Amino acid sequence: MVLCLVLGLGVVAAACGGGGSTTTTTTTTSTTKPSSSGQGGGGTGGGGGGGGGTTTTKKATTPTTPAVPKPNFTSASISPGLVVCSMLGEEKSLNVSWSATNATSVSNSLGGTGFKPTQSGVQYVYHCGRDPNSITLTAHGPGGDTATTVSFNYTIPPK
Repeated sequence: MVLCLVLGLGVVAAACGGGGSTTTTTTTTSTTKPSSSGQGGGGTGGGGGGGGGTTTTKKATTPTTPAVPKPNFTSASISPGLVVCSMLGEEKSLNVSWSATNATSVSNSLGGTGFKPTQSGVQYVYHCGRDPNSITLTAHGPGGDTATTVSFNYTIPPK
């Protein structure tokens, strides 16, 4: 009876038996390092495999859309900066002006909405000592909202 066993990497070990005697053949293996040319040397007792080449994996990238800039106030003011009232509750007219970039509209904390991004001389009637002495302007645009506050001082001289 003849029995042959083949192992990977070109190594062959054979054992043949018959009539009570045993013959053993041993081979040695060699290891080759991959080369950039894709060729490898053969080892003793068997042919060497081809060397490994370089494998490059690239990830697919999703193109990014640039962020839309938020609105920005380049100027905002209220005049006069000092309101002189003769008595509590007296009505005084104030002018509010602003300029905003990247905005589609501007609103204010007094309930005014839909103003243009650049506006001058918007009239605000102030009731001395009863109304807030500041106004918050909010610029609205595709990139979000931005707020700024304009304020003024008032005085009621003693009598």
